[in-house]
This record gives sequence, structure tokens and C-alpha cells, in this order.
Amino acid sequence: MQMITTHKGADFDAEASVFAAKILYAEAVAVLPKSLNPNVKTFLSIHKDVFDALSPHEIQYEKVMRLIVVDTNKWGRLDQMDRLKKKKNL
Repeated sequence: MQMITTHKGADFDAEASVFAAKILYAEAVAVLPKSLNPNVKTFLSIHKDVFDALSPHEIQYEKVMRLIVVDTNKWGRLDQMDRLKKKKNL
């Protein structure tokens, strides 16, 4: 499985980056953090039928073979991704 994610408290540029990466990696799953900017949360609640994304607790981490990270470069800013940090061949 391939997964695309971004930082906690995702704002609009983080959300847009996830969905832009989804276009480039069509087979990947988009994963948005549980904590979102309030405006992003409102936007996604209105347009939930257009944007297909999972939350971190819906992922089977043992199946992740590729992690695509957008809008951040620090593991600590990712929501529930620490278990992938030491995974070999990721």
C-alpha cells in the first residue's frame, strides 16, 4: 500500500498538497491527520463527497510500503506515523 499524508493541524496548503499528490500517485491512499485547521475541517465537511481521505486510525500500517509526505519534513509533525519510522524498505 502507498500512503500520502501531511502534518498535524493541516491547513489548506497541506490539504491541497495531499490531493495534488493523490493525482500523481493515483494508487496511493490519502490520509489526513485527525487535527485539522478549523476552516479545513468545515470545508471538508461540506465537500466530503468530493475528497476521499482516511484518518490515521483506519490504516493498516503493516501493509504500508511507501509513505509520501507533503508540506512537512519532520516525523514529529505527522499524526500516528511513528510506527513507520523504523520500518525497513519504506
